[in-house]
Amino acid sequence: MQQFDSNKDFNNNERPVLRPYFLTLLCVLTLISSCLSVFSYSFYSINFNMLQEMLKANQIPVQLSWMKDSMEMLLNAGIGFFILSAIFNLSAIIGALFMWNMKRIGFHIYTISQILLIITTQYYIYHQSLPWAEILGSGLYVGLYGTQLRFMR
Repeated sequence: MQQFDSNKDFNNNERPVLRPYFLTLLCVLTLISSCLSVFSYSFYSINFNMLQEMLKANQIPVQLSWMKDSMEMLLNAGIGFFILSAIFNLSAIIGALFMWNMKRIGFHIYTISQILLIITTQYYIYHQSLPWAEILGSGLYVGLYGTQLRFMR
């Protein structure tokens, strides 16, 4: 005899959509990388003044001395770069969570987030040349997510 579950809607004939393995993999990778990006950009935003002072006073730890040129470039971009990058990575997380739940709107949120991240990087850091690595990486993910749209509602 079957047990009655009062939480189920018996009038709903719609079967649950199963998430494809490849979409699951893409979402997990996106969630990991975007969460780490939100964390690091937030850290830079919160500690921006301290990091700038350390760089000016040449108080960079020896273990990080090989990163000095990159740190100078990033800190010269200004705090706005870090705040906007954290916000746009957070919106990429939201898009990935929608796609995890098989919602097509997540693809659009994610794609807009990636475009805004490229524009932000171009505006704050690369004034003359294009950030090709970021463009190719984002384009690859958007393209791969695009192949999974047929499974989303």
